[in-house]
Amino acid sequence: MKKKMNKKKAVYASLICVALILMICVIMIFLSNKKTEKVSENGRTYMAFCQYANDYKGYNSYLTWHGCAACSMTTILRAFSEECQSWTPYESITIAEKNTAGNAVFNANYDKALKKQMPVSLQGISWVLDEYDIEHEYITAFPSDEFAKADILSNLRNDKPVIFIVGQYNRHTNDKSSKWTRSYHTMVMIGCDDNNNVMIADPANGDERFKKASIDEMLGYMWSCTAEPDSFYWNGKEKCGGYIKVN
Repeated sequence: MKKKMNKKKAVYASLICVALILMICVIMIFLSNKKTEKVSENGRTYMAFCQYANDYKGYNSYLTWHGCAACSMTTILRAFSEECQSWTPYESITIAEKNTAGNAVFNANYDKALKKQMPVSLQGISWVLDEYDIEHEYITAFPSDEFAKADILSNLRNDKPVIFIVGQYNRHTNDKSSKWTRSYHTMVMIGCDDNNNVMIADPANGDERFKKASIDEMLGYMWSCTAEPDSFYWNGKEKCGGYIKVN
């Protein structure tokens, strides 16, 4: 009988330990996901927001699912518009996004079930930048990786960021990777070094908001539009590729 009791106690103790470990892991993930980082690059301050931070009022679920574009847009708005210097992704959605898209388009997106709501497209971000008088150029299609590489690095070396989107599939290797995303993901390049590594403001992927990667790696996951962009919100890979150079 004592052996059975001791065995039960050991099992209970093991279960309690597992539960405590899981609880600690959840708390650590939650705390890391709240992390917001600020960095100065070439005299300009960039704030990167975590889309999983869970402190964006009524848009927490949306940002968790689809918030990379809104977070990346906020990074640029804060850095280039005096009006937006205290903004979080919440203000970017409820003010910049709503006012630029218009009530009908905005409500049509957010009235859908969560999984069917869409992030702002690069075209949508371009229209927002127009609204806030932030000079930029949306390169919807690039003729080659060498062209895009030279174009992006030139912009970064002139202290101007680049907004871009990546997918899971690397065009160079034909491999599928979840390193940057499990679907599609919008981020911002804010600078580069002499070895052509770019500094990236990333709203997801771990507890570090700023990361370095080679420009060649990132270009492998980027693509050109094969049709004319025409939607404020994501409406397919064919119309949502390319990159935006902030001038």
